[in-house]
Amino acid sequence: MSETVLVAMIGGLALVLAPGGIGAVLLNRKLNVIRDQVANDHDVNLRDDLDTKHTENGDLLHQLVRDVGGIKKDLRTIRKKQYRHDNRLHALETKD
Repeated sequence: MSETVLVAMIGGLALVLAPGGIGAVLLNRKLNVIRDQVANDHDVNLRDDLDTKHTENGDLLHQLVRDVGGIKKDLRTIRKKQYRHDNRLHALETKD
């Protein structure tokens, strides 16, 4: 092969590989940013910390559901009493 052909082949190969090299550098930078966000100086593993917080939030959610259920029950009782009082009052007002 002539020297011109080899130089052209090397130049073409460089054009093909250069974007991959640039992409690898950019990917490495992104990975370093992600690593900085995930790696921390906490004593607890990130996953364990999230699991604990998830459990705590689940417990609080269940408590809120119970509380809302109690409030709904109280409202039903109030409505029933109000209905009875309205009926009694109406009966007294229309009695003649």
